[in-house]
Amino acid sequence: MASTSAVAERIGVIPSALSPTRQSLIEKGIIYAERRGYVSFNVPNMDRFVVRQVHLDD
Repeated sequence: MASTSAVAERIGVIPSALSPTRQSLIEKGIIYAERRGYVSFNVPNMDRFVVRQVHLDD
């Protein structure tokens, strides 16, 4: 689970800028709204996969 504000800070945007992307990821079934202001991945270990992809660019 991650807060929307933490995700926004990590990628360097304001939290409201994430709204369209957040909604799109929810509609695609990739994430879900755990509770207000927080999201989680639907796929187990997806967070690890994403981190590995980021490190491939290094």
